Amino acid sequence: MLKNKKELFSYFLLYFVLIVVMIISHRTFLGVQDEAQLYATLKNGEPINYMTSYPLALIGSFLYSHFPSMQWYSIIMTFYIVLIAFILSVYISNINFENRYTSYIFKIVIFFIGALLLIYQLLEVDVTSPTLLLIALSLPLIRKHQIYFWAIFWIASFLREQIIFSILPLVVIAYLLNVDRSYFNKKRVAIIALLVAGILFNHFSYKLNKTYSDWMEFTEKRAFYTDFGGIGKQGILTDDEYHLAKGWWIADFDLYPKEKIERAAGGTLDLIKEHIKYHHINREIRAVFIRHPYFYVLIVLSIFVSLLYRSWSRFILYSIFLSGFTILLVIKDVDRVTLPVTLMWWTLILSDLYRLRDKLKYIVAPLMFFILIWMGYYLKNDIPFERIKNFHQREALAKELKDLLNKHKDMEFEITSGFPSSWEYLIEAIMQDHLFDEKNWIDYDNDFLLSGWFSGVPMLYKQHHVSFNGVKRKYAHYHDWLIDPKTAIVGSKGEARHIRVFLLKNLMRMYDEKFPKKGYKHMVKLVDETPHFIIHQVVLTNNFIHKDNTDISKSKQQWNLYDTNKINNAKIAQGKLIALNNDPQIYLKGNFKNKKYILKIDIISPKRTLLQIFYKDKPKQNYTQKESYKQTIKKGINHIQLKIPAKFLQNGLRIDPVSNKGEYKINSFGIYSPIKQK
Repeated sequence: MLKNKKELFSYFLLYFVLIVVMIISHRTFLGVQDEAQLYATLKNGEPINYMTSYPLALIGSFLYSHFPSMQWYSIIMTFYIVLIAFILSVYISNINFENRYTSYIFKIVIFFIGALLLIYQLLEVDVTSPTLLLIALSLPLIRKHQIYFWAIFWIASFLREQIIFSILPLVVIAYLLNVDRSYFNKKRVAIIALLVAGILFNHFSYKLNKTYSDWMEFTEKRAFYTDFGGIGKQGILTDDEYHLAKGWWIADFDLYPKEKIERAAGGTLDLIKEHIKYHHINREIRAVFIRHPYFYVLIVLSIFVSLLYRSWSRFILYSIFLSGFTILLVIKDVDRVTLPVTLMWWTLILSDLYRLRDKLKYIVAPLMFFILIWMGYYLKNDIPFERIKNFHQREALAKELKDLLNKHKDMEFEITSGFPSSWEYLIEAIMQDHLFDEKNWIDYDNDFLLSGWFSGVPMLYKQHHVSFNGVKRKYAHYHDWLIDPKTAIVGSKGEARHIRVFLLKNLMRMYDEKFPKKGYKHMVKLVDETPHFIIHQVVLTNNFIHKDNTDISKSKQQWNLYDTNKINNAKIAQGKLIALNNDPQIYLKGNFKNKKYILKIDIISPKRTLLQIFYKDKPKQNYTQKESYKQTIKKGINHIQLKIPAKFLQNGLRIDPVSNKGEYKINSFGIYSPIKQK
């Protein structure tokens, strides 16, 4: 296998230089969710994670706990990328056609494809794609070098071993297409048996840790349900429980229907049945082929290879592979799965053709060359080169997020990709983390809580001293942590269509029912924001400004904008507010005796702007961004009605009606006292 050692190490050296250059130039990026969670858990000596095998999680947590200054995650990922480079170098150095010029051409083309594969890995460093890529690249070894195949399979199983069992039927088909019975002898069978045992141990070893095992089983169920829809909602979940379950970022077991989710989730076979029964499977299969039109070419090539071998068994095996491949993509069609598994199919066809290179050289060589050129074009289109292009933009986002967090060092944060905010900019900031540059990572430590998919549930409860496994800590429930004045949730703003309205309505109502406090309601309060990021708190109201739909048509007006005697940077005349700059201010203070007042504003704005109301808990306090309420004023007609607690009116309000210089038509701007007090 290692006949041309000098040539092998020449190719490997070129690949290694490519890897090193991309790392030291910070053009390599860690993935999104998997790596954030891995780094956080392993750094804190916590082996509980969903992304790697249990043995690797234990090794990683030991290394990070005892040698925290070393960048172990980066080292592990680099090892796997270098291993992929070595395997590619072995294949290139062993290419051998009868015509040596043909061999040279194929070596160059495959080297180029290998470089694209490595760039793909370096730009999207995660645990899923190297797991699947190693298995796909090891397939040609099955025929003559099975021990190497199983050794690579075992090494791959230290990464995301759960994903291996999702594609195991495809690997079995690949094995049957390549296996040569004459390879086996007693010694080789014994070594293979040991390696297979190692793979099975990596898969089942988590059962040795009951806490890990319970969490793993639940997390798998939760992932099946939230990602794939589960096997049913009728008679299992209420509407509230269903919406809560779909909001996978919520990990509050006081509300989360854990046992019901496990029943409603099902397994892979259940999901396949569900898709066939309820999801218009024909339409979904057509959609897969529309998204990936090259599948038609792969099908034709598979039939052609079967005809070249004059083998019905090959035709049947390729047909089964196509069926399994299609089912896999119907359930989970994401790039980090699709690309390696598609490469597996290409590898099977190329391996079959390569074995015919001497018998059918005038057919095989041009066909292989066409396939390889096509693979290179496909890979080039699938590589996220825009990550390098947008390098500085992403770094600016990461800095903006870090600065926002540093501004509130006295608070404990939960990071979320789903609280009332979008995931987009948050994910971009986290993806900016560079391989071998952990000092610049978003700092996940004991003052920072990873929520939802980012977190392991036991980790969530331990990190913030919430009671767990009968151990009493600072908070008895996650809810206690959530409503603490020193805790908050950070996310990204995103577009309005990404806002999780459910959390602002149903979730708060569920907290009101679960943790009732007379005269109070749970609400989401804005704490701080930057152009791209936002911090929220869950609070018990009665003390804060919020939207109100009370009918005030017969209510008494207590104050009118035209009666104000203190206004800065603005003029009021003939039904118009003229903002002289971007910071007009109206001050209001008086003797308000009722408990509840309504601020009504009807304004016609020529542009999108912002209303901001500053309030004070104590009269002598200064106005701060933290104690303010914000609401967007859209271009055109705006009807705004807000509840204002009397306490804030007595302590004095500062109303910034708009945030842009200009002229605004005012139809109504006043404080009303509702007739019926709640």
